[in-house]
Amino acid sequence: MEEHLKSLVALCENMGASPEQALTMARQLWKRSEQIACERNIKQVEAMDYLLRLMVRGRQGGVWTDPPPEKASTAPEPAKKQGKSQD
Repeated sequence: MEEHLKSLVALCENMGASPEQALTMARQLWKRSEQIACERNIKQVEAMDYLLRLMVRGRQGGVWTDPPPEKASTAPEPAKKQGKSQD
């Protein structure tokens, strides 16, 4: 098993999951962090940080109020067309 997955499994077990549940949770966290990183063009570690904080907050019964990581800007926004305004 890869080291990152072992660490996630251990974390999930420490939070009360059975070994089987912990493995499933760890795989899901890893996969979702990859998806978020790709969707938002951010580092996977940033996406994982968000997911782990979300998981811990939920485990504590709290409500998550922080927004997900922002999408990284890789290209400038297209310029607005100049033209007559419609009044």
